[in-house]
Amino acid sequence: MPPPRYTAIDMHINAEYSDSEEMSKRITIAERCCIVANTLKASVSLEIRLEDRS
Repeated sequence: MPPPRYTAIDMHINAEYSDSEEMSKRITIAERCCIVANTLKASVSLEIRLEDRS
């Protein structure tokens, strides 16, 4: 029997920002360039999202 593994990771970004569109854009760019995120995406469902400040 194979060892247990994660099947999904849900990351919530909580930060101070004034422009949510700009912050979302920066998160998308960071996610695309991140070696760890790119490695994980081959094995698990990885969702990264910006927390709503309202």
